[in-house]
Amino acid sequence: MEVLIYQAGRDMGYVAKYGPIMRGTLIINGGPRIERLNRSIIERAIADAVNGQSAC
Repeated sequence: MEVLIYQAGRDMGYVAKYGPIMRGTLIINGGPRIERLNRSIIERAIADAVNGQSAC
């Protein structure tokens, strides 16, 4: 499992694949980006990825 948390204005490796991101974003295994981040959303997304389900 690959978990990436990009920070707007700091990390630029995501731009080619995901386009501009204006706030912190979670991307698991190259799947859809998750922009509404809080502890429960991150925990659920990681649990889903571990269980082989798509993230949020």
